[in-house]
Amino acid sequence: MHLGTGLDNLAKQLLIESGCAEVADYDPNFYPDTSVLERQYGAVIANYVLNIVPLDDRKDIYKLIKDALKKNGIAYLTVQGIWPVKNKYKIIKEYEDGYLIKTGYNTTFRKGYSKEEFLKEIKQILGGNPRLITMFYSNPFVQWVKQ
Repeated sequence: MHLGTGLDNLAKQLLIESGCAEVADYDPNFYPDTSVLERQYGAVIANYVLNIVPLDDRKDIYKLIKDALKKNGIAYLTVQGIWPVKNKYKIIKEYEDGYLIKTGYNTTFRKGYSKEEFLKEIKQILGGNPRLITMFYSNPFVQWVKQ
C-alpha cells in the first residue's frame, strides 16, 4: 500500500513495473477510498507523510500502518530531516514538536527529524527494531518489520 500518495501516480506505475503484483493507493485528500484500509499488505510505503502532521495524528498514522501490514510485513518510511525544515521554509512559530510554516498562501505543520529521533519515535510507538536504510541528504529512510 502506498500511503499518503498525494498526486504521485508515477510511483504506482514504477512499483508495478519493478515486480509488485498490486499497489493500493491511499491518501485522504486525493485517493480517499477507505476500502483499501480494510485489507492487509506485505509492504506499506509512506514517504514524507509522518513529518507533516503533529504527534497525535502521527500516532494514528502509525496505527494505520501497523494495522495495514500482514505479519512480517515491512513498512518503508521517509521523513524530512531537520535541515530542510529549518532552512527551506518560512517558520511562523514553534508548534508542539515541530513548526508552523508558510508554504505559498498556506500555513502548515512540519517536523524535521534526525535519524536517531525518527528511529526512537518508531520504536516507542510501534515497538520492534526499526532500521535505517539510508539517508537522502538529511532525510532518514527507515524500514520497520511487523512482528
